[in-house]
Amino acid sequence: MKPILILTMLLMGFSSCKSKKETTQTSNDEKQTTAVTNNEQMSAPQTKGKVSHQYRSGGCATVVIANVDGNTLTLIPSIKFVDKFDVDGLAIAFDYRPLKMHNPEGCNVGIPAEIINVTILK
Repeated sequence: MKPILILTMLLMGFSSCKSKKETTQTSNDEKQTTAVTNNEQMSAPQTKGKVSHQYRSGGCATVVIANVDGNTLTLIPSIKFVDKFDVDGLAIAFDYRPLKMHNPEGCNVGIPAEIINVTILK
């Protein structure tokens, strides 16, 4: 009787371990799918806009004014542009991601954003 009880417990233990491994594998697959989706979003067509210094007197440094889906969008770069991109009126193409952070002190317009893959338009 004792060997049957021990054998039953061992079988139950091994079967429960197997299902946990499958759950973990599913989670990894979901993460990989999410990563691929995020990479696809990053390779989307670049947004076009113009570098502007029009809000410098109000406390904003450089902003980028873009037309996204018919709406004018003012983006505040989270990191200062390199000098060759920080030219008032410069037409650029870029990718961006809105950030959940406060606007810089004294800057009441725009949305803080991570601006990457910047290229100068001719």
